[in-house]
Amino acid sequence: EKFWFLKALNLYHNNTIDSFANFIELRSPFLGSLIWAFFWKVSFISNEYAGRLFFAFVYIISIFTLVQNLKLSKLYKLTLTFLVILATYDYNILFSGNKEVLIFSFFCLMINCLYQISNQNFKNENYYIFFFIMTSNLLIWTKQEGFIYLISILLPLVFFLNIKINKKLLILFCVSFFYFFKIFIYKFYNLSLDLKSCCYNDFSVEGILSKISFERIVLIIEYLIFAISNNLLFIVGFIFIFLSLFNKKLKKKLSYLYAILFLNFSFVGFIYLMTDERLEYMLKTGIDRLVFMFLPVMILLLIEYINFFRKRLIN
Repeated sequence: EKFWFLKALNLYHNNTIDSFANFIELRSPFLGSLIWAFFWKVSFISNEYAGRLFFAFVYIISIFTLVQNLKLSKLYKLTLTFLVILATYDYNILFSGNKEVLIFSFFCLMINCLYQISNQNFKNENYYIFFFIMTSNLLIWTKQEGFIYLISILLPLVFFLNIKINKKLLILFCVSFFYFFKIFIYKFYNLSLDLKSCCYNDFSVEGILSKISFERIVLIIEYLIFAISNNLLFIVGFIFIFLSLFNKKLKKKLSYLYAILFLNFSFVGFIYLMTDERLEYMLKTGIDRLVFMFLPVMILLLIEYINFFRKRLIN
């Protein structure tokens, strides 16, 4: 209500991008608001929640796409899709107009690309590389955090997946181009790219060091554990991570997923450690949503584990 809906309403009334310069929240990308306004306008019901319902549609399709990698019958795929939706469903995230559900969905689609590319004897590598590149642009334009989540997928692709170096360079070039193009658009329309407003003010060496303390780190870890324990999929996922460590072949196969998880948890910890706002307030109001956005990693990890041991599991 503070800015997401206002931006959607602004676009619904055919205003242009430069009108965002009048908003308080200038830094947030506007792809989600554009989608919201578009499906509100073209829907038969002509109510604003039609735009938000499309977020839920993308969410379900992205989960279904990822679960299609399960090497079992359609009944098992549908069952797992249903269980994942139950485990990840949160009304406040899915239907409130917040953009976390879009980050979650695009994350699903991108790690699906990683899974396809990582498979041996894969024939459609170029297609999934193209799809990965295009979806990376969606992440950049959805939320500020989207670029960080993109980095957490991009680095494992470069360092863990066995694809040609020229294709890796192409991916890096395209992602860099999209990011700098976003900066150009923001500068052209006089929109703010400043990260210091609201919760981050002091990035000096002295300021950074003053924020690093044992008490703050412990508090962040406590809330992180609480956020993880609130989601059954995370609990099941960490159980499978522990079990996978006893199988060298599986551990090597899942290394790119371990890297994505490590980078995302490091990112969450860092952004809270660096905040100048009241830390506990920030943790209470935001950590669940930040953790939710990279939950698709756990879905793929579960699929990878089942596929690896599917013959034993079926027996």
